[in-house]
Amino acid sequence: MKLDNETITGGQLTFAIGAFILGSSLLTSFVLSVSAQDSWLMVLISTLISFLIYWMYIVLSQKFPGKDLIEINDEVFGSIVGKIISLFYLYFFFSLAALNTKDVGNFVSGYVLPESPGPVVLVMFVFICAWAVRKGVSTMLRYGFLFTIMSVLFLGFSIIFLIKDMHFGNFLPFLHLPIATYLQSINIITIIPFCEIVVFFMIFPHIDQPKKLKKSVLFGLLIGATMLFLIIARDTAVLGNTTNILSMPSYESVRIINISNVITRTEILFAIAFLVLLFFKISIIYYAIVITLARIFKLRTYRPIVYVTGIIIIVYALITFDSPMENAFWGSNVAPIFSSLFEVLLPLITLIIAQIRGFQKPKEAVAR
Repeated sequence: MKLDNETITGGQLTFAIGAFILGSSLLTSFVLSVSAQDSWLMVLISTLISFLIYWMYIVLSQKFPGKDLIEINDEVFGSIVGKIISLFYLYFFFSLAALNTKDVGNFVSGYVLPESPGPVVLVMFVFICAWAVRKGVSTMLRYGFLFTIMSVLFLGFSIIFLIKDMHFGNFLPFLHLPIATYLQSINIITIIPFCEIVVFFMIFPHIDQPKKLKKSVLFGLLIGATMLFLIIARDTAVLGNTTNILSMPSYESVRIINISNVITRTEILFAIAFLVLLFFKISIIYYAIVITLARIFKLRTYRPIVYVTGIIIIVYALITFDSPMENAFWGSNVAPIFSSLFEVLLPLITLIIAQIRGFQKPKEAVAR
């Protein structure tokens, strides 16, 4: 049973997933600090792996048409065990929201408005997200296309303006690191930017034509992965081996743009674009949280709990890492393992048990 009657189109879902993945574009330091100039190749490999994981998401969703992740858990594991698993997912969703909100605070306080108090930034940002969540999923996803096109245009212009600063020798030496390092890098990219779309399980039931789910999800991955590949390739070509010591390589890249002292300070545009994408990403996660809460506590609507949930996200964000360096260590070493439990292992177990228990796609879905 849906908690609201809003619907979304396949196209809206595609661009929403693309924009959601791009919301992690400032965090390329997580992978660049590990695989350095070979990171572009790791993106390509991670994309192929992510296609398989997304396929798993699609198959699981199609077995239970019209049901979100919490309802699927109840169907597959039973009411009690299903609720326990859903509580773990709730914790994971809260963690994603808090960590991404913390990234906003670090970015604004460290680069955009150094004198601004972090808590004030977080409060303002989260309550803008709360306003979007209360407007509903259809309204939120409607802007995915706009934000994606904005990102494409900005990335395209930045590449053109930075061509004179690119040195393709920065991609050498090629594949000189230990295999374990590349495996770590692939895991980071697969789990953090790509497979965080597990939160979209709370949105899939709203698609107006379920037959378009597969195409919409996979094209969304293709858009996000292509953009991420270009961002990492651009940063590597411009910054060289300094990418693995910078906390925000993409920001540092666009700061270099200077066309005859006329076109300068483009990092301001980058900051705006990134904050818009993070607003979109956090709003999607925020929506997944309130829907999960409403499901677990059997509420008729999620809207009364939106602002209370926002307060919890703010408090959680404030008590996370004391410094950006701790955040970077978490992103490169801990988050890929922690998040894989919720993004890969649990969905895989759910799909296997659903198959064992004989849950099948409805005949309609099979025909499609």
